[in-house]
Amino acid sequence: MAKNFVHKDGDQIEVVAPGGGVTSGGVVVIGDLIGVALISAAAGELFTMKLNGVFNAVKDTGDSFAVGDLVDWDGAKAVAAAAGNKLGIVVEAVGTGVVLVKVKLNATVA
Repeated sequence: MAKNFVHKDGDQIEVVAPGGGVTSGGVVVIGDLIGVALISAAAGELFTMKLNGVFNAVKDTGDSFAVGDLVDWDGAKAVAAAAGNKLGIVVEAVGTGVVLVKVKLNATVA
């Protein structure tokens, strides 16, 4: 095996929790890296971060998304894609009045 091999497929990595720590299942942004914490960790502790897969993300109840919509993360919720932290692509349509949206992490439009 190559000596520079680090992770099986790079879909999850171990990183140091940023200030404020992380909560299991929460979206985490570290620089341009975005993913979901698989465990809770205090600031400065190592935790595992999932970089792909489909996760529920919090959204405003007034927002609706269609399958294939790009969404960003504004630090607290999924929002329509703009110039923010690219979260991924919506995989199940969701209307207003709902608090979660299913997002394929780090997916891009072909």
